[in-house]
Amino acid sequence: MLIVPDWLRYSLEWSVIGLPLGIYLLGMGTWQYRLAYPVLVSGQRDLSTLLIGLSGFFLLGPPTWLVHRLRWHGDLWYWLGYAGYVVMLLLLAWWLLRKQARTTIIYAVDAADVREVLVEATHQLSASATIVPDCVYWPEQQALLQIRISPWLRTATLRWLEGSEDWRQSVEQTIQAALTSREAARGPVPVLLLGGTILIGLATFHLLIWLLLRWLKP
Repeated sequence: MLIVPDWLRYSLEWSVIGLPLGIYLLGMGTWQYRLAYPVLVSGQRDLSTLLIGLSGFFLLGPPTWLVHRLRWHGDLWYWLGYAGYVVMLLLLAWWLLRKQARTTIIYAVDAADVREVLVEATHQLSASATIVPDCVYWPEQQALLQIRISPWLRTATLRWLEGSEDWRQSVEQTIQAALTSREAARGPVPVLLLGGTILIGLATFHLLIWLLLRWLKP
């Protein structure tokens, strides 16, 4: 029988919890590093990749510790409770993804470029618009776009409060075309790459130690 030291068991558990997040951070950092210009990503896609990155925390981490209390009543009650917990997580994820249906994220963009391309898009579409620092309103289309810019992350969030889907696609396609002439702003790429590498490295290190102990077991 393989006896694993407590420190290794807890370290291995947290390494497994952090592994999906490490892969997410490394993937995001690599992807943003390779961008030649800012790009638009749907809010649902952006959120779904983040949820996958946090899956280890939600499926094995502290939120599941309350379910462990059911082990006092037997394995059957534990697995039923865990299944109910997973169903609640899926329903919450579905609700959050639905809320992101009319949201788009611009990655690797400077704040000044966001304002410039919004003006360019309005002119190219030959539509009158009222532009304020955090909103754009097209009266003829009855479309209202809310903008949230994160200078440190080099991202901009476009949330459509009003307007048809056809108009939204026209505006976002025009914005994307205008952004191809801008250089990508790297933002926190080094932090993402470093964080992802550390988490993946820790998980690999603990897994190798566990395999070594398993190989050396009497």
